[in-house]
Order: sequence, then C-alpha cells, then structure tokens
Amino acid sequence: MHSRADALTEFDWLLRGDVGRVPVVEVRGDRWSGKTALLADMARTAGAIGWRVAVGSATSPPPGVPFGAFVDALNTLVGRHRDDLVAGCPTEHARWLGGVFPALATALPSTRPTDPAELYHVFHAIRGLVGALAAFGDLLLVLDDVHWADEASVQLISHLLRHPPDGQVVLVLAHRARQTDQALRGLLDAAVTTGMARRVELAPLAEQEASALLPSDLSRARCTDLLRKFGGNPGLLRVFTSLGIDGQSAGEPAVLPADVLAECLRDFHALSEPVWLVARSAAVLDDPFDPELLARVAELDATRVLTAIDELIAEDLISTRGSSRRLSFANPLLRAAAYQSAGPGWLLGAHARAAQALLDRGDRAGQVARHVVRTATIGDNHSVRLLLDGAEQCLWDHPAQSASWLRTVIELETDGPGTTPERKLMLGKALALAGRLPEAGYLLGELVPTEQQDPTVWIEALCWRAWVWRLTGRIEDAARDLAAALRLLSPGEVPDVVQVHRARLALALDTGTRPDEADESVLRRHVAAMPAATAAGVFAVLSVATFRFGDREQTRRHAEAAAELYEELADDEVAQQLDGLYWLAGAETGLGWPGPAAAHYEHGLRTAERRRLGGLVPQFATALAVTQVRLGDPDGAIRHAACGRTAAAATGSAALLARAVALEAAIAGADGGRDVEVFDHLDNLDILEAEPEPTRLAREPESQRDEASIRLDGLSERELEVAVLVSDGRTNQQIARRLELSHKTVETYLGRIFKKLFVSSRAEVAALVGLAGQVARRSRGVAG
Repeated sequence: MHSRADALTEFDWLLRGDVGRVPVVEVRGDRWSGKTALLADMARTAGAIGWRVAVGSATSPPPGVPFGAFVDALNTLVGRHRDDLVAGCPTEHARWLGGVFPALATALPSTRPTDPAELYHVFHAIRGLVGALAAFGDLLLVLDDVHWADEASVQLISHLLRHPPDGQVVLVLAHRARQTDQALRGLLDAAVTTGMARRVELAPLAEQEASALLPSDLSRARCTDLLRKFGGNPGLLRVFTSLGIDGQSAGEPAVLPADVLAECLRDFHALSEPVWLVARSAAVLDDPFDPELLARVAELDATRVLTAIDELIAEDLISTRGSSRRLSFANPLLRAAAYQSAGPGWLLGAHARAAQALLDRGDRAGQVARHVVRTATIGDNHSVRLLLDGAEQCLWDHPAQSASWLRTVIELETDGPGTTPERKLMLGKALALAGRLPEAGYLLGELVPTEQQDPTVWIEALCWRAWVWRLTGRIEDAARDLAAALRLLSPGEVPDVVQVHRARLALALDTGTRPDEADESVLRRHVAAMPAATAAGVFAVLSVATFRFGDREQTRRHAEAAAELYEELADDEVAQQLDGLYWLAGAETGLGWPGPAAAHYEHGLRTAERRRLGGLVPQFATALAVTQVRLGDPDGAIRHAACGRTAAAATGSAALLARAVALEAAIAGADGGRDVEVFDHLDNLDILEAEPEPTRLAREPESQRDEASIRLDGLSERELEVAVLVSDGRTNQQIARRLELSHKTVETYLGRIFKKLFVSSRAEVAALVGLAGQVARRSRGVAG
C-alpha cells in the first residue's frame, strides 16, 4: 500500500532514473480513492522535469470507438507533430494509423481494422507511433479508468506490456482491479513480478489525513463513524461531508447534485436493461437486502435476479456482507444514484411491491412505513395504521422520520381523528427530539386539556412542553406547565408522579436554582420499584440534586447506582433515558471524576447523533467540551465546542446557541483550553456551577486532607515534583522543560503516579495535591 506522498516520491525517482528498466506504472485503487488526482500529480511532476505528457481516459471517447483510451491521450500530441510523423511513417503502418487517429486521417489513408490479423498490424503501428513520439522528448503516457477500456484498447495495452515501445516512454495505467479484464490483470501481475512494472496500491488515508477532510464541527464519534464507514476513502469523505449526508443507509437515499449523480452513473453505463432494473429495485430497499425481496420488487424470477446479482457484484456495485443472502451497495452514493435515475411512476409501483412483500413476511412497521408513505391515499386506513405504528417505532431512532409520517397521517385523515391530542403529542415529541424546538413548542402549545381527556396524556404533554420551554430559555413557562402537571397528579399513578417530579428537579438543576427537597423525596421513595431504565435516569438526576444539597456521599452512591444500571441497559433503553446520562456525567464532574464523566458525555453524544436526536446533541457536546478542557484535551474541547454550536444553531433555540457560542468563545480566547485560566470563563457553563478545583477542595474535611497526604507520601521525590506541576496545570511538554526530562520520561512518571495514587486522570492527581496542603511546602519552589 502506498500513501499519495510516497507514490509521488517514488514516481519522481523513477522518472529521473533509468526508465528503460521500469517502463510501466500501475495505479490501483477503489472508486473515489483518488486515482485520478494522483495521475494529475504525476503528470505535473513529469512536466516539471521536462517530460512530454499525454493523458487520456477510457471513458472520454464515445462508446464503440476502438482504441478510445489511446486516441483520447495521444491525438492532440499526434496532431502537433503530424508532418514529422507522416514523413517518417512506414508505409505498412500508414493506413492503419490514419484509421485510428483523427489527427492523421487527412494526411494518411484511413482503414479501420476488421479482423484479428489486421488488429495485430494496428498494435505494431501504434507501438511504432508511440516510439516515434518519444523521439521528440521523454514521453509519459497516462491512461485512466482502464477497467472501462474498450476491447481493442485492452488488447493494445497487453501488447505493449509484452513489447514496450522504443525510447524513453513510461506508461501509467490506473484501474480498479476487481473490474479489470482478467487476462490484463494477469499480465500486470507478471510484469510486477519481473520488475517491468511498478505497482502503486493506493492506501486509505491515514486517520489524521482523513480527519483533515472532515468539518471541524463534527464530533469525534461522528468522525470515527465516517472514517470506519468509508475506510479513509478521500472522495467519499469529501462528497458526504460537503453534501451533509450522514452515511447511514436506512431510509430513502439522499438526493445527489447533478455533477455527483453524473459521476456515479458512469459506474452503471455497462449494465444491460434487466440488470439496471435489479439495481434500481435494490436501491428502493434498505441495505442490506436479500435476493427474495429483490425479486418481488423487480418482478423477475429468481434465476434472472441471481444472474443480475452476479453482474452487479462483478461491476463492484453491490457486495456481500459475509453471506450471499445479505447484499448491499458498495457505497451509499451508488444506491442514491440508482434510486435517483428511476422514474417516479416506476418508483411508485416499486414501493408498493416492497411494502406488500415486507408485510407478507411480517417485517417491522418501521420498515414497511417508509414504502407505504409513498403510496398511501386519503382514506386509506390500513396505511394510516402502518404509518402510526412506524412513527412510534422510530420515535427514538429517527424522530424526524417519525414526524414526517405523523404529518402524513394527519393529511390522510382529513375526516377522521388525525389531529387528536394523542397524535399531536406524539408529533410534538418527535419534533422536539429531532431538534426542531420552535416548531415543537408551537404544536405542543396548541394542546388544550379537556374534561374527557386522559389526565396521563395531558401530564405527559405538559412535561414535554416544559422540556421544550427549558431548552428555548422560556423558564417561567416551563415552571408554570410543571406546576399545572403537579396539580393534575393522582398519588396512585406512580409513572406520572415520577415523570413530573423528575422534570421539576431537572428544571431546577438546569437553571441553577436550589432543588425542591419534596421532588427529591418523592423520587427516592419510588426509585426502588421503578423499571431499571427509569431508575437509571432517576438515580442520575438525584445524584446532581444531592450534590447541590452538599451531600457528597449520597451523590457518590446515586452516581454509582446510575452508572451500574446504565451499563446493563440496551441501546434503545439508553436512548430513552439520555437526559439521565447527562446528569450522571455532571455528578461525576462534581465528584472529581472527569474521566468517567467524559466517557458518559461521549456515550450520550454518540447515541444522540446516531439516532438523530438533534434536541439532545448541543448539551452533550458543550458539556463534553468543558470536561475536555479540564482533562487537558484542547483539541477535543475545540472540536466539541464547535459541534455544540452547530447543533444548537440547528435547533432554533437562541438560549442553546448563546450558551454554545459563549463556550466556544471562552475556549478560543484561552488558546483552545491550553490556558488554565479558561476555568474562569467556564464556571457559569457547568451544569453544577462548579467552583475552580482548588477553591472547592479547600473546603474539604480535614480527614480527606490527611488521606491525601498519606497517599502522596508513597511517591518518590521526582514523582511528587511531577504531581505538583500537574496540579499547577502544566502540560507534559512544560513539565519536561521545567525538570529537564524527555517527554517520554514524563509520561512514564505519570503512569507510575496514577498507579500509586489509584487514580485515572490528571484532574484526580490535582485534586489530591490540592487536598494535601503540606505537599506544596515540601516541594517549595517546584511549581513556581
């Protein structure tokens, strides 16, 4: 595998050396991997040292033009030297060359080859022409997209591999190995083995290079997901980030702009009409799909579908996922292009067939609904039920999709119960989770209780509306709604009681007011009887409340209980208790456990992003940025502050955006968090309104200071010096310079310190040093 830089360095060395020993360079890589860009760099490199460069592509000439790749590359150069070439052209070559190159057609007799024997003469004629061109100066002949070359071009390339042209000529061939003619692949393999060809296998971008292509406001988890999905493929990364596509295959494909669509459709140009039909049918389905379902949508028998699948695999358009019955497109762009190329009438029928096939085999309503929504009509009650079930199923996985289906239900039931309070509530929840906060607030604000309405529905609506008001900065409205919900409670309805008191406690914590002890008391009384998922969220919010009340031991117990429960929850359960994960991380921050806090913030952010819960992303991103400042991770802090700002802007909440902008400005103003004074700017952004660490630690009991001193006594003198400098906010580089040590030695000392003190982060080391006041005296002058 070669990086682009290594490939160009090696190529430059090749051109400056004895070209006759290695007359062929083979460039291999997947689609969008940067082959064409590398060829352009190679051409510039050759031109800069005086080589004549001819570049062509197998896809440029119209279909059916023999030797099209060579004509595209050489015709202009041939025209430039036409008179000299004609004068020196052997008679037996003249008529063949005139029939191939338009630039020579008027100067030489034009004869197109019609049988294999004549083709062989043409091979020798073109070989001689290339050698003649090299007589005017060293020649670099570059052919791109060789996997799509016409048969005559492939045969000519094979001939030149066996019989290289005379003179200083380097032939560069770029192709996708899986789609290239098998015989040509064999010849290239043999040429590489004998040293007559140099192979450049394009490696995926290194993580740092690939990350540089991604927007600076993507979270690290999102970057990791994209890098894993696209394997460091630079073209795919650029396209997906520029289009804002999330790369997830489920649901209807994204709409590609005209230039990207045209580029993708090139991959389908060789397909026969039946295979095209199968490709479009596959695009209607979610990845991965199976042959049986594909046959139903394409309306073809199993044999024809399997034959088409073989061709699509051979063209590297679809691939297997470890099983011949689980198929998927090679990348989401190809699926989008195939879908977008289909006509609207055909798509309507295809979605109807897909919906019926999924229903027949009992698939989930969420999978059926995305097809039904394309075919449903007014008064179609069966489709309405499927859309409602689908909307409920994907509420916590793709809330924007859920909202879209619910709006369709309202449109379809013009004379039915489409706008019932229950359905408005579900739509409001979907909009809120998706991050469309003003829209959610407006819709939920329209809900009015009635005497006939189930109080539980109205209580839930008030709690969700209060959450939206809280995120949009309408704190008084949130408090009023929760007070109304409190008045509606019936003591026997425990889920309602828990929901309201938990929402009241969260509002107090988020706004920095002192929590109501009655709310905490109610939750503590009921938590033992709650389902595990609910209990996890309740323990989390209680842990922050008890911290506010000054009970650190109770905070620790609640935080540990919440963390243990969250570890056991399924992903769906975690998603529905995501706000609890936020509070848990806040309590861990207050307890001086920034490592676990960062892990829980990251877990919450990753879950919110993957499930498209836009209403929850800003808080997790900004809180993670603050924590990363405390952990000495300025790059992470900068990235997640930007992520929080972008996510907050998308919600339409001025309050969330103002908070995120303030955080980003604070970090940027403190040299990206490298300046320890950044804590002065961040205190008012912390959910605990935490004091800077030294101030808070100064108030700890004497017994804790004694314990810290005892633990620090176990350090060597040098380890103690390093620990004190860590507590002073120094980086590893600063510590190394101060103590005249190498960076690696400082890291070694830190590892020993962590082990001896039973801690896992620099912040915990700083906490212990702060607790032990006499340590600073023992190390007088070290930290100054």
